[in-house]
Amino acid sequence: MPKTILAVDDSIALRMFIQKTLAEHPTEFTLHLAKDATAWLRQNAPDRPMLTSVMYPRVASRTLIIGLPDQAAPPPLSSSPSSSTAALPDVRGLGLADARRTLMAAGVKAFTYKWSDQAPKKALEVFGQSEVKGRTDGRTVVLMAYAKGTLWLYRTDKSSPLADRFARELQSSVLDTYGIVIHVVRQSAVRPELLGKVESGDTMLSREARAVAAFASNWLAKEAGRPERIAGITGAGGDPRRLTFGLPPLD
Repeated sequence: MPKTILAVDDSIALRMFIQKTLAEHPTEFTLHLAKDATAWLRQNAPDRPMLTSVMYPRVASRTLIIGLPDQAAPPPLSSSPSSSTAALPDVRGLGLADARRTLMAAGVKAFTYKWSDQAPKKALEVFGQSEVKGRTDGRTVVLMAYAKGTLWLYRTDKSSPLADRFARELQSSVLDTYGIVIHVVRQSAVRPELLGKVESGDTMLSREARAVAAFASNWLAKEAGRPERIAGITGAGGDPRRLTFGLPPLD
């Protein structure tokens, strides 16, 4: 297998670039690191849960801490039906993290999510489950859960299919991690006060607002050729479970 070998000067330049990016844009850097690590885990160790990116104030500046999720213990040998046909445990009423752990112990390899934006008794509580045919060798389960909040994405009617892809990738890459459901609102023109910024009503979804802003900034630069800095703003007032984002026109 071919390998890429960096010369000394290239290695130093790469290390300086990483240090500069981590110092100036820590949220974006850790978000993409978590995304890439999760993609690797899904391909090489699908029984491990996804990684999430968080900012922890007591960690030293320019320091990243990565905790690799534990691998699920193999099921005990028995004469019971195989893990591909045995009935799965009922996880309704559990929190999302506990539901995932319980199902992974029963042989589930992958998950997809359907979110309800109804005001929940408990955010991220699972209220439904179903098994579907997955793209991996293991079993795949759809978990239905109460969302922690809602992102209202405002875009123009004339925006290209690129905007639809942005919404899909934002949901799967960021919002599913935080338990946020997206609603896309198409308008003839997005109000100027909404454009280019992600706002949360108060500090409850401040972390999520920053994560969406970081993803949008990097996605627009990479996929749409629009090096545009998206701001994450908290304390805008209104519903604390609501985020808003005015997507810049992509046509």
